[in-house]
Amino acid sequence: DKATRCFVCGVNAAEFNRRASGFDKHVKSQHNMWHYLFFRHYLRKKDENEYTGQESFVSDMLKQGSISYVPNGRALALQRGNSVG
Repeated sequence: DKATRCFVCGVNAAEFNRRASGFDKHVKSQHNMWHYLFFRHYLRKKDENEYTGQESFVSDMLKQGSISYVPNGRALALQRGNSVG
């Protein structure tokens, strides 16, 4: 459920509320699912010869049917010592 778990990383909302700056901030700015969708669309429309290194990496992953570029179970806001919330 999008209200209790991040769609991108799958981490429970309570973790962000307890250890970071809150779940709402996380899903609106750090792991906004619409940004991920837009990025995939953007890659389909962009000329592959103009890709950056990161765009090439993600495009190659998608061609292989992999979504391992998505931070499943991970979020920078939850890393120890990280002040980003």
